[in-house]
Amino acid sequence: MQTLERAGGSEHKTLLPPKGCDTSYPTPDDVERLKEELLKKHPDCKAVIDTTWTTGYIRIVMTRASKEDSNVMRSFDYSLKKLSEAYQLRSEFEVEKLFPSHTDISELSEVPESIKDAIDSGSLYWRDYDIYGRPILWVRNNLKDFRDLDIEAEKLLHIWMLEWGIRSMPPGVHQFVIVADAREMTMRQLMQLSFVKMLMKVFMKLYPDRISHLYSGPVSMLLRKLYSLTKPLLPRNVQGKIRLLPSDPVPTLQEFLSEDVIPMFFGGTSPHTDLVSTEGKDMATSFNFTQMRDYQIDILSGMSSAFHRDQSKGLRALSDLQIEDENA
Repeated sequence: MQTLERAGGSEHKTLLPPKGCDTSYPTPDDVERLKEELLKKHPDCKAVIDTTWTTGYIRIVMTRASKEDSNVMRSFDYSLKKLSEAYQLRSEFEVEKLFPSHTDISELSEVPESIKDAIDSGSLYWRDYDIYGRPILWVRNNLKDFRDLDIEAEKLLHIWMLEWGIRSMPPGVHQFVIVADAREMTMRQLMQLSFVKMLMKVFMKLYPDRISHLYSGPVSMLLRKLYSLTKPLLPRNVQGKIRLLPSDPVPTLQEFLSEDVIPMFFGGTSPHTDLVSTEGKDMATSFNFTQMRDYQIDILSGMSSAFHRDQSKGLRALSDLQIEDENA
């Protein structure tokens, strides 16, 4: 299991607001004003602001580069619009019904009936944290049955899993890392445009600026084809977060993961078989949610304690650490 001592140190640079911008913006008053404007537009969004739309997260949304000019931060009005649209989607997708805002993940003992079949594929789960304390979302689409894919169930699965993961972040962390296993990618996956569109809507519109980086690989012709098709649809700041992994992904993954976190299916040492297993003559997969929960919460409790110790020493908050993409 990952330990806090292994989760420190890196040569990655930090991603700061665009050069030349007023680094005093947003002030605490600016963030509070944005919250107030959101509540005026959506009075029932208070539960989200009180739980997952923290001050640190809202600061990230406000300080990202403008879509029109990468040297300029987003305007206050644009940030407000972005979060307002995200909340509208929350209402449309009935996120509060699927995963109530005040849910305590340590007390969550089972998954909703609506996602049980989708989650049992073992194609989406949280496991470990990167060197900055960000939770890692592992995507293993090769475990899905794309011949009979239920897009609605997949949408609910992704929303539920993201809500769970956001609540598993240690103090000062507001983003997560995605590592996608692209082995055995097939043309059938490539042709699932409705699935790809759903993913883009969930990750970019419903949960804006939550992804720190997305690593996918090992690279193949099909993966390059998929990326070339979707890249023009992505904003520049999202394109800069994506990195294709080489045929041997271990050295690249070691730039932001400790050695014992890299899974065996990528050439590492971490077994994920306690989360995803196959059984029966038909080799059906099953997913162990309680194991994921207990594993992540055990690491989280240690990281949270260490964070409070570090704060007393005046160390830098984890929220200030954003990996700068080397290809940007």
